[in-house]
Amino acid sequence: MLLATLASFHCASVRAPGNAVFVGSTPGHRFVRDIFRLGNDSIDFIKWTLHLEDAPMGNFRLELHYGLAKPNTSGFYSGGKKHVIVGTYTMNPVRATESLSVFQFTSGQADTFSMMRYGERLMHLLEADGSLATGNGGWSYTLTRSGTPHQAGYLYSMPGAGYMQTDTARLSRFEGRSPCREITKTYDIKVPSECFKLKWRVDLLRDAATGVPALYRLFYTLHRQSVVEGRWTLRQDLRGARIIQLHDAIGHKSLYLLVADRNVLFFLDSNNNLLPGDRDFSYTLNRIF
Repeated sequence: MLLATLASFHCASVRAPGNAVFVGSTPGHRFVRDIFRLGNDSIDFIKWTLHLEDAPMGNFRLELHYGLAKPNTSGFYSGGKKHVIVGTYTMNPVRATESLSVFQFTSGQADTFSMMRYGERLMHLLEADGSLATGNGGWSYTLTRSGTPHQAGYLYSMPGAGYMQTDTARLSRFEGRSPCREITKTYDIKVPSECFKLKWRVDLLRDAATGVPALYRLFYTLHRQSVVEGRWTLRQDLRGARIIQLHDAIGHKSLYLLVADRNVLFFLDSNNNLLPGDRDFSYTLNRIF
């Protein structure tokens, strides 16, 4: 079991804890609105600022800014609404030899919720069953730690990632939006100076007779008028992490994706490090079907 049963207690402090700050924008799905008791308001997305004490346990402060998305901006109609939740968290290592941990958050202002931390940079919201929460084509449930230098990633595939090896669907589609700079620098892509986001769609096709990986189709902002096509393969590293390689996806370079869970993929750089997102977007793709 990834999730431990912890005793709940209310933290009266409203001061933001120090040490670590994770930021990101996520969808406003029903289960998230229920966790944070946001009522029945129509919510397109939620901006998170999560402050926590950088220790195995401590206080947290979660600042939520949410509402209906204002087109062609990263903001909300009428400024959106704000909500603050304070409480305590406990960190539970997944593997003793790796920086992979489940953080469980407890507050009298919200239902208990959990997040998986990958190394020092990424946090991803978990569903009640311990799987990674699935976002949509606009936003994902990944947060990135701000103000820390780039570090090597910690690759880990959740148990549900095994589905990628046994799946027999002719077509699987993943979508998402990412920041522009980190990935274009990694893959030497020339972009306009005003570029701040990229839209992605990856179609993974399998051989109809055998079910093995066959062709992929890659659509992204810089190729609106054309489709990048090629072959994809799936491999497993020594620690069990499953990695998709889209061969010759960008120029003559392959694009690498970590199969984090059944419905969630993380972009990797050419050295198989996880890419850090920002306050608006993450390097995460979500299964559409």
